[in-house]
Amino acid sequence: MKNHDLGPEPANSTGRLPRTARLTLAGFLIAGLILACGHSQPSLREYAATQPALQLASYPDLMDKPVIERLVATPAFYINYLQTMDGVDDYRPYEPDAAERRLFAETLALLPPVYQTCLQEHLAIIFFVENFKGGGMADFAMAADGSFRNVLIINPQVLKTGLGDWIARRDNSSFATGPYSIGNRLGNDYRGLVHLLLHEASHIYDYHYYATPCVGLFMRELGFAKLESTEFSRQAWQGFNTPTAVNEFASRNELTAYGLGQASPNAAIPSRYEALAHTSFASLYGSWNWAEDFAEMAAWYCISRLPGINYTLILRQDGVEVASWQPLDKPGMAARLALVSRLLGQD
Repeated sequence: MKNHDLGPEPANSTGRLPRTARLTLAGFLIAGLILACGHSQPSLREYAATQPALQLASYPDLMDKPVIERLVATPAFYINYLQTMDGVDDYRPYEPDAAERRLFAETLALLPPVYQTCLQEHLAIIFFVENFKGGGMADFAMAADGSFRNVLIINPQVLKTGLGDWIARRDNSSFATGPYSIGNRLGNDYRGLVHLLLHEASHIYDYHYYATPCVGLFMRELGFAKLESTEFSRQAWQGFNTPTAVNEFASRNELTAYGLGQASPNAAIPSRYEALAHTSFASLYGSWNWAEDFAEMAAWYCISRLPGINYTLILRQDGVEVASWQPLDKPGMAARLALVSRLLGQD
């Protein structure tokens, strides 16, 4: 997941913003308290200037290094920033060992060249954070000249968990436990890291090259995003988190994941995934907003081209398979995947 938003579109009915909408939420809650006390609310730029985590000067300058060498120990101020944001107290720095660094480098090499170039030019630093809620997050940090670069946070569990198991864990985290569950046929030959890197690299690409109008509505407040729509967003979206009528379905805006917010009832799994089968989204997670849609569409486009991958979702009841879907083979997906291919220079 990974970016943040404070725009005018409403939070979902659980009363929380998804992580794609919450990086600066903690700070703006504080700002709201200031406003309630009779003071003016700071702009997002003013708020960012008070936060070391959102200032590029807080980090070592590693831009002349290969991306793999930007993986450094997570500083205490960043751990505190994340814990405040998520309302937890158990986040810890994690130092990958030599084998995990090799895995990271090997997985990085699987990214499309356009993403590798994007990360080389725009990714300032990489942190691994133990117990992080979710697979990772693509944050931003402001430079003195008013530009920005990105900070990538990764949950080390994606190094240790197979791709199929990781995606099943993510998909089921949206729902309470019970007789229904969502599985897949992805297998575990790859680690969850491959999805994490492709998903977050897609967000970083979107930050700078506008596959969507904005990776989060906060980008408009910062003055970086000027577009109302893009070719990609027009395929499925009327607004940041308002899909076209044919892509809307009941309870879509109640989605949560990774324990961030109230899970939907277990009994909702069959109807939610049957509804998803009639949309042009690559995953339920991708139905959140146009930024997650692009990140998921691009990630699954790339993963589906890896040897041995079968992206099929499975509905089970009491452990028995009762239905299955192939998300990339639905009507309307061919045109969307062709556009992703063109954006990633894969034609």
